[in-house]
Amino acid sequence: MKTKDTLIILGIIAVLIFVSFFIFKKQTGKTVIPREVIATTTQATISIQTLEEESSSTSAIVQYPQFSNTPALNAKIEAEAKEEYATNTAEMKRNLEEFKSEGMDMSQRTLVFEKKINSEKTYINTEAGIASITYDEYFDFGGAHGTFFFVSKVYDLKTGESLKLQELLTGDYATKIRSLVSSKIAGAKEDSTTCVRCSFLGGKADDEADLLSQNFALTKDGIIFLYGAYELGAYAMTSGGQEVFISKDELKGFVTRAW
Repeated sequence: MKTKDTLIILGIIAVLIFVSFFIFKKQTGKTVIPREVIATTTQATISIQTLEEESSSTSAIVQYPQFSNTPALNAKIEAEAKEEYATNTAEMKRNLEEFKSEGMDMSQRTLVFEKKINSEKTYINTEAGIASITYDEYFDFGGAHGTFFFVSKVYDLKTGESLKLQELLTGDYATKIRSLVSSKIAGAKEDSTTCVRCSFLGGKADDEADLLSQNFALTKDGIIFLYGAYELGAYAMTSGGQEVFISKDELKGFVTRAW
């Protein structure tokens, strides 16, 4: 009986902890993403804050991360997110009023601005002091169609500064990366996991396209270079964006900072 009673008590405690977690999440408005979901290499978690406003004709959503023990960086990220949210919300409303003043029927049209964190392309390594956050961004402010593109941010968790490629790589990495991206596009198959949606390009990006994307996501094994609509070609071929993975092994000799 004692063993049975103990098991019942432990079960009740587990249920109470589970319920308390969801009550806390609802009260704080934060969603805590476990380590496995955001693919961290250390015991790290982030919370995601959401700014949101929706009406019959407009919809705006902006998500932004908050990290543990980085108050200055958190404040900076929050301020930037709120400014971006306010700017785009105001622009949508101005466009809506302009369309209405021109006699356009907006009853079946919704103007949209969305910037959501892509958890599959979010990577944190607290030992290296680096966090890589990728956003999927979509906007439709009343044009012929909406537009999708990637936005990535790589942060130094110790200094709070944003990191660029030149702070992670050395030497003539630009030529190396452009060459690798070009060859991966040329050989891309429909089911490629290292050059996602590249087969739509027909083996070649536009001649004027810059293959050295400044939007990149770090992973424990390398870098994913991200290209949004129009960056590598016409909208019909690039509307969903392209993702090109380059491994650390392929960048051997160019990596100067561990992640």
